[in-house]
Amino acid sequence: MNAAENKVDFFIVGAPKCGTTALTSYLNEHPDVFIAEKEQYYFIKDLTFREERTSIEYYQSFFDKALDGQYKGDASVWYLYSKVAAQEIYNYNPDAKIIIMLRPPDEMIYSLHSEQLYNGNENIASFEEALEAEKDRWEGKRFPEYIGCPYEALQYRQTG
Repeated sequence: MNAAENKVDFFIVGAPKCGTTALTSYLNEHPDVFIAEKEQYYFIKDLTFREERTSIEYYQSFFDKALDGQYKGDASVWYLYSKVAAQEIYNYNPDAKIIIMLRPPDEMIYSLHSEQLYNGNENIASFEEALEAEKDRWEGKRFPEYIGCPYEALQYRQTG
């Protein structure tokens, strides 16, 4: 199947810590739905990662296991933060549907910090100190050695 025949039908682009994982799980239980592994990050060329962006062929390969007739979905929270993802998604499939999930920003950023700390993407245990580090981080300083999310994900107030 070529990429044109296997385009993604819908995108879950809600903010981090707003229930996107739960929604992905619920939808994946439906026999007419296939959602690839969460957080593909393909349509966010404006965010900063340790690794280079993958090819469209590699991205599409995550949907090869979808059965004929299944709706294909991509759940990647950083698409909402990106300034270019909406246009990139539209260019890829102008008929795609978008699901956005939100949560009060003050609750979301505190929860995001906790998750980043748990996942090893954050190296500052204190939420207040992590907020204070945002200025340094805009200058490329005070990042953990390994970070498996966009560097911008540690800009908590901006994310909120």
